[in-house]
Amino acid sequence: MKTRVYVDGYNLYYGCLKNTPYKWLDLVKLFEAQLLPQSAPQALLPTEVSVKYFTADIKEQAAFDDTSLADQNAYHRALEASYPNEKLEIVKGYFSIADEYAFEIDPEVPDKYPKDCRKIQVWKLEEKQTDVNIAIHALYDVLSDQTLEQIVFVTNDTDLAPVLKMIAEIKRVKIGLIVPIKEKNLRRASTMLTDNAHWVRTAIDQEALKSSSLPRVISSSVRQTKLRKTIIKPNSWFGETRTLEQILDTLGEVLKSPSEKWQWLEAPKPEVKGLPVLKSLPCELLDDENTALDVLVHAKCYADYIKKKSK
Repeated sequence: MKTRVYVDGYNLYYGCLKNTPYKWLDLVKLFEAQLLPQSAPQALLPTEVSVKYFTADIKEQAAFDDTSLADQNAYHRALEASYPNEKLEIVKGYFSIADEYAFEIDPEVPDKYPKDCRKIQVWKLEEKQTDVNIAIHALYDVLSDQTLEQIVFVTNDTDLAPVLKMIAEIKRVKIGLIVPIKEKNLRRASTMLTDNAHWVRTAIDQEALKSSSLPRVISSSVRQTKLRKTIIKPNSWFGETRTLEQILDTLGEVLKSPSEKWQWLEAPKPEVKGLPVLKSLPCELLDDENTALDVLVHAKCYADYIKKKSK
């Protein structure tokens, strides 16, 4: 079953990834090894999977912090470096920023109709072309690629309902729908989308995301032609960023280069009396508060040991 997955990056980010340590996500691995085998009916299990990822570059004027643009760029380059274009393609729209007037909700009478509220000037930030690009690519692929047997939409955007309905009426391919919502999220899958799908997965669980991370470092040996330099996962994309900074500062007292610090973090640590037992590599324990603090204890002990040894 040749399958192509169409990922609404905006929906995926705000539905599953924002404020999580899973943003450094291997999209191909997520669908090929996790979600599709778990979700598709036995008769529709894919034998060949490709992914189209629809996104847009962040605008500097609206970025949350100074590194947002560089971090997103690193992620896009990491994906491109990891897979050939026929396996994973990034399709970009764009962000629009405009100053507009909007009706202000009256805090004292929140049910007051917009026409009875005052207008205020606001900044409006919109991602443009994503839903249009998904619709055009999906419809074009179905009509032009006769070997394509199944398409899977990863979205909860009802603007895509017409294209699902149209493709369903063509009756040439099967349609899957994966709704990018956390398991405990109260938002529900849109029936406008589910009514035209052959099968539906209504949430993406944390374990699937956790099991589908890109390598922290993607070296020039991986798809060298697409790589300008080594790509590294941003430190701010780990779950416990502040503790990681403390760990790196502590290791910096005895290890000078960033590579040496990460070599320490990527090496197993023996059990030492009086220290917390690290059940995994230190670099794999940086997304949880308690385990990250355990790594910090080991780092402090290591730094103290090296300092005493050098005296």
